[in-house]
Amino acid sequence: MIKLSQELIALLPIFIIGFTILIILLNIIWTKNHTISMYITNIGLNLALYFIKYQNNKIPIYITPLISIDTFSIFYTNLILLGNLINSVLSYTWLKSVPNNQKNEFYLFILIASIGNIILCSAEHCITMFVGIELISLSLFGIIGYNILYNKESLKIIINYIILSMISSSFFLFGIALIYAYIGELSFCKIKELLNNSIVYSNIILIALSMIIAGLGFKLSLVPFHLIIPKLYQTSHPQTIIFLLLNKTTIFLTTLRFLLQTSIAQNKNFCTLLIVLSSISIILGTCMALKQDNIKKLLSYSSISNFGYLTIGLTTIKQNYSLTMEAIGIYLISYLLANIGILNIIDIITHIYSKKKLCTNKIKTNSLSFYKGLFWKHPYISLLLTIFLLSLAGIPMTLGFVGKIYIMTLGIHNKIYWLNIIIIIGNTISIIYYIYIITILFIPNSINNKTKFHLNQYYKNIIILTLFTLCIIILGIYPKPLITILKTIKTIEI
Repeated sequence: MIKLSQELIALLPIFIIGFTILIILLNIIWTKNHTISMYITNIGLNLALYFIKYQNNKIPIYITPLISIDTFSIFYTNLILLGNLINSVLSYTWLKSVPNNQKNEFYLFILIASIGNIILCSAEHCITMFVGIELISLSLFGIIGYNILYNKESLKIIINYIILSMISSSFFLFGIALIYAYIGELSFCKIKELLNNSIVYSNIILIALSMIIAGLGFKLSLVPFHLIIPKLYQTSHPQTIIFLLLNKTTIFLTTLRFLLQTSIAQNKNFCTLLIVLSSISIILGTCMALKQDNIKKLLSYSSISNFGYLTIGLTTIKQNYSLTMEAIGIYLISYLLANIGILNIIDIITHIYSKKKLCTNKIKTNSLSFYKGLFWKHPYISLLLTIFLLSLAGIPMTLGFVGKIYIMTLGIHNKIYWLNIIIIIGNTISIIYYIYIITILFIPNSINNKTKFHLNQYYKNIIILTLFTLCIIILGIYPKPLITILKTIKTIEI
């Protein structure tokens, strides 16, 4: 009876979000009121976050062999749900410009993805991973459909992305099918037991792992599975990119959990493959970003290189568990804060100029030259953007700097010195284009300076972005509270 009550408490956030989805569906049928849907979504996500805290005193909690609750799942579930909550609030102003019969579904997709996020952060079984990834993917297909309203040319890219995403899911499913065919189990702990008894991995297991990496590599936009991502970013609305970013983060976390729980991260050949993928992603991502004039396309290549940095953590998790968890946690949080901030500023500026018809072509608002002299039009929003860019560049006194130092420390501790050289080269190149954007903001532009705009309707966005910058600066100067929290994160097997 006690075990049953613990399991129900652990599943309560999923039940709450599921019930919230039903209310949103009823609202779509009866009123189609966009504001009501936003408040219902926020209440549902806040309740889910509230009840997650009750799991802290009960962990570890095993909910069948499919799901388990530990400090890892609690921390990162809180992080991703908070990200979804912020995304729903920040999207409200933009959704006012969307046709009335298409507004409410945006919140529906966020909630469906939130269930997938919870499942992935707590996954203990390959089938659970697959179900969580597909829930996220289906929601993402719906969200990127909003890009057609924003850019009519995006339809072809959306179709290509959906097809490639389905193919990548097939690769992942085929990989876990091969594991089941060879081992007869799909539970992480069972896979670990059976693989630990094998001195050398069979060819079937190596092929299976390669298929899984191919499937997850596309979801994470690692090279060479990245080709559609720059075009998708270029034609996407900033709020849909944020949604994509949050779900990529969740898939990375479940990949980390999978490699850790199954002990696959101990295999040298597999780690070598991941290091090669991460190195190529860092170099190619930074070099391609260097020559971009479109700010969203630049962020897409930046995303490729940043997930390349994070992939390094997948290869060191077994050798330096505590240090790796700190590095991944700090880097992920700094990356999310900076990117959500930058994308929301792009959204604000694009929306204002499109609404007031101050730009003849929406694509021009994504050009770096369009941001020339932004400081002289609105200094505060330019300062926020500058802080976000400095954090991404890894400049001292920002949280991004702490994250970059931690990633380099992983290479030193594991004596992969050539990898540190790649990290330094990649980061040096990235500093060039981030600083270039910052200099553009402060260059006087006599033509555009005549155009002033007010941010009264975006006060919620500005407040949230201000809090983000404070987090970046305060934790960049004094990261000890965050490090202390990250030190407590453990999965059940650790």
